[in-house]
Amino acid sequence: MRLKEQFEVAQKEQQIILLETENALKEKQKQTQIVLRNIAFVLIVVVIMLGFLIFNRIRIKQQIKQLEIRNSIASDLHDDIGSTLSSIKMYSDIVTGQIKNNNPESIPLLHQMSNNSKEMIENMSDIVWAIKPANDAFKNIESRMFNFATELCIAAGIELVFHRNNNLEDLKIPMDQRRDLYLVFKEGVINAIKYSDCNKLEISFLKTGSWFTMQISDNGKGFNAEELLENDNLLGGNGLKNMKQRAISNNGTLKIETELGFGSKLVFKMPIP
Repeated sequence: MRLKEQFEVAQKEQQIILLETENALKEKQKQTQIVLRNIAFVLIVVVIMLGFLIFNRIRIKQQIKQLEIRNSIASDLHDDIGSTLSSIKMYSDIVTGQIKNNNPESIPLLHQMSNNSKEMIENMSDIVWAIKPANDAFKNIESRMFNFATELCIAAGIELVFHRNNNLEDLKIPMDQRRDLYLVFKEGVINAIKYSDCNKLEISFLKTGSWFTMQISDNGKGFNAEELLENDNLLGGNGLKNMKQRAISNNGTLKIETELGFGSKLVFKMPIP
């Protein structure tokens, strides 16, 4: 019996040792899995960070290259095409002075050449301005708009109320959107001065969330809203149609609020990232 008891005790002790050994092995295996999982997580994070850094580096290089190309195009347009157009205008003016007495029938044609060259120079100036990366900030757009509207309003004897928005000075507008915004602005101001018979023009800008809004209002004679939308010739051709197309191409909207005898308001909206 004593031997039997000793054997059973020894057997239980051996089982306890085996059980403790098995638990120790499981714990060690568990710790090893945790370490491996942590290492895998760190490796994944490192790979993601490296991928992000590489992608960001490539993106920055592309942006720098794009800026260099834009500056180069702007410089070429200004130096080559701009100077050529200026010379055409100058030559046509010189020829006009030389032949005005001998060939007066050619004067209208030369005047037309001079006016077309002048218009092309102005359009080229707008394109060069739009391409230059330094003009992406809204404060530069706003200043150009102010100068343009001021010059026309002074010539037409119209009071200009231009609301500058200091909160938008550092707003960055992409090149394509900036060009369309400025061209819609020019068309809106010209239409108001030419067709509204107003004596006051009011311009304002606002950004709410991701939406940028431009308003051009006048106190002129107004128009029949339905007739205006149906007949673009009321504003001298394709101006309204072009403005609508620019709004659509920028996922924006263009509305003209007008009524006979109560002036007009142009509201142009587009999302800006």
